[in-house]
Amino acid sequence: MKILFTYADYIKIEVKKKADADEIKEKNLESEECLVAFTAVEKDDEKNKIEILNKAIDNIKDVYSKVNAKSIAIYPYTHLSGNIV
Repeated sequence: MKILFTYADYIKIEVKKKADADEIKEKNLESEECLVAFTAVEKDDEKNKIEILNKAIDNIKDVYSKVNAKSIAIYPYTHLSGNIV
């Protein structure tokens, strides 16, 4: 898994169309002082799903605590890897 972090003073995300995912409940997200985690799940991650997920959660929580953000947005961003699921 690859994660790219950025801190945003303000972020607004609007869902334009459904991707291959569960039903989306929230169509819009707006947040101030937000840690944004752009993520790409890679094919090799399937071998150790739980371990990879726990490492990602720990990493996100660690960065979140360091930047004193008010919220976290986790955003799928396939451009981080050429080996995505």
